[in-house]
Amino acid sequence: MGDIVHIDGMMGEGGGQVLRTSTGLAALLGRPVRIVNIRANRPKPGLAAQHLAGIRALCRLTGGEADGLAVGSREVLFRPGQGRKSRLEVDVGTAGSVTLLLQGLLIALSGVTSRTELVLRGGTDVAWSPPFLYFSEVLSPLLVKMGFQIRAELVRVGFYPKGGGEVQVWLRAPVMPSPLRLDTPADAGEVTAEAVASEDLARAKVAERLISGARGVLPGLKGKKRYFSTLSTGCSIVLRCQSKAAVLGADCLGERGVRAEEIGRRAAEDLRGQLGAGCTLDRWASDQILPFLALASGPSSFIAPELTSHARTNMEVIRTFLPVAFESTESGGVVRVEVVPQRT
Repeated sequence: MGDIVHIDGMMGEGGGQVLRTSTGLAALLGRPVRIVNIRANRPKPGLAAQHLAGIRALCRLTGGEADGLAVGSREVLFRPGQGRKSRLEVDVGTAGSVTLLLQGLLIALSGVTSRTELVLRGGTDVAWSPPFLYFSEVLSPLLVKMGFQIRAELVRVGFYPKGGGEVQVWLRAPVMPSPLRLDTPADAGEVTAEAVASEDLARAKVAERLISGARGVLPGLKGKKRYFSTLSTGCSIVLRCQSKAAVLGADCLGERGVRAEEIGRRAAEDLRGQLGAGCTLDRWASDQILPFLALASGPSSFIAPELTSHARTNMEVIRTFLPVAFESTESGGVVRVEVVPQRT
């Protein structure tokens, strides 16, 4: 095990992204990491229950250990083990996001060529995190392009505040990910929409109305609806446009007092704007994919609507662990990003 990597949790936007990326890379590379000033600028600084679940999951996955695991803790020392479980079950608790938990686990599993099964329970469609269908329909196809084998299943939806959702993910990683050269703007291609809602909203046809609202902006889209027995009421919609050159996604979570048609319209307007701007990745995928591009066998590139604070933070954390160069050029209202791993 190498020297301890020191991470200041206040770097970049100073949120949970620092924690997820640094612990995921530490697990992948087998290097201990000390993180201080965790979420120091947040209204409730330090570790939240969701972050504890993520680090504990990495400890179980690798056979590692961690100090400082308590709600509110502002410093953690994570010492990953060398093992890798072939199956891992994690309950985030209440509506803690399973997709944010997945971010760290996927990085840690990037070099594992044997099959891994993940069963995660918690919030699948909650604020401030990607819906699980965004992961399965947008991020997963990008990782498949890089050589990953992924199957993702939404078993049960979990909305705020009670959560109770469940997802299953089966994964095999390549020895080294292939680079992505996403330089040609997406064509309109085939746009798909998937809407999910709790069963108590079925009589009001909320899922159908989510799709109807999106179709008012993008008339040709193909829609799919699903209702689930859930612990809390809620709904969401995820849109995807995939062509040979690009994968673009957009999503929107239902809000109390906002009509379902308006929620669908917002997601579709977002996707239409990206298509019109000539993007090849949406703003959310452009930050989540960065660790995998930094591990790739060659240079990658993509065009995004903007370089988000999460993306800038991820770049800063990744450079602490890996020899990689990030170059960005803004032009015409979009940003082109080049990711160049520095092989020694």
